[in-house]
Formats: sequence, structure tokens, C-alpha cells
Amino acid sequence: MLKRLVYTPARNFSYSYRHGPANYPLKYKTIGQQLMETAHKFPDNKAIISVHQNVTLTYPDLHDKAQRLAAAFVHLGFQKHDRIGIYSPNCWEWAVTQYAASLADLILVNINPAYQVTELKYALNKV
Repeated sequence: MLKRLVYTPARNFSYSYRHGPANYPLKYKTIGQQLMETAHKFPDNKAIISVHQNVTLTYPDLHDKAQRLAAAFVHLGFQKHDRIGIYSPNCWEWAVTQYAASLADLILVNINPAYQVTELKYALNKV
């Protein structure tokens, strides 16, 4: 029997947080932390297969590329919680950028290449 849980906001969180009904405890981890843990736990497993780009990355490959990009973001002067926009179709580089943003404590704003001019303008102003 699934137990009904009542939503109570987490204290001391300055970013979005929501936890709904579940029969397992919430893991307090970032996406980057989970990637690092998965890379150590499953070093031979494939994380990304991009057929159209002929690229396959294992979890350690993905983690390494994300760490390098995160370091580049920091080197470029991005600060914690800065927003970065990515204008890209589906590709392995997009996934690396998502993980890198998490590792560098940045907020990734996705900009869809199919946006109309007004949608693009709105998204860029939000970034």
C-alpha cells in the first residue's frame, strides 16, 4: 500500500524544490554528484550513444568531458548560479554541457533551435 505523503517545502533551499509522494527517500545529490557516482560504479557502461554523430561515451568519458567543460566555465569567469544558454539540437555535446553546468553550479537555459523570433528573444532575455 502506497502511503500518502504531505508536501512540505525544504528549509534553507534558495532554489526550486519539490518532493511528491514516493515510497523511497529523496536523495540529496546534484546531477553532477550522481554522474560521478555512476561513473565509478559502472565504468564500462555506455552513457551516451549518438548514432548520427557516430559517438559513444562511457560514464567515465562523460564525467571527464563534463569536468573539463565545467573547469572551462569557471576559468572563463562564470560564478555560482550564473545562467548559461545553450542553442543546440540533440547531440552528445548538449548532454556534456548539461552535466558541466551542474558540476560548475550554473543554471543551464535551453534555447530550442526551433524557436520563433519572439520566443528566442524571450529566452535570451531570461538568460
